[in-house]
Amino acid sequence: LWQEGEIGLAEAAAQDWVRALATKGGLGVRELAVSRPGAAVAVATAASAPQRLAGVQPVRLRLSVDLNRLALMGFLAELAQHERVVVVDRLVLRPVSQPPSAELDLRMLAAVKAEAK
Repeated sequence: LWQEGEIGLAEAAAQDWVRALATKGGLGVRELAVSRPGAAVAVATAASAPQRLAGVQPVRLRLSVDLNRLALMGFLAELAQHERVVVVDRLVLRPVSQPPSAELDLRMLAAVKAEAK
């Protein structure tokens, strides 16, 4: 889990880590943004989540990179070996677009600390 005091800090830390990992691996990052589901999805997810996950929130990122197959495979391997779980929800390869690109939707879990009152 990403351990942060607020969900915004967890999102920023995840973005920084993903950008650094992609750049280090030779992927040209076109866009990296936090992706938040609609309110209806968030309510349904919260209602179905077990009580033991209180304080745990998903962090979703949408990443668009220049398509370099070798660098992309290296990036995915690094995600798989990371100590924090990173799930690739969606991977779309666009080899015939100009220039070729790939889009990834990533999901991580953040443990948000409860505020002291």
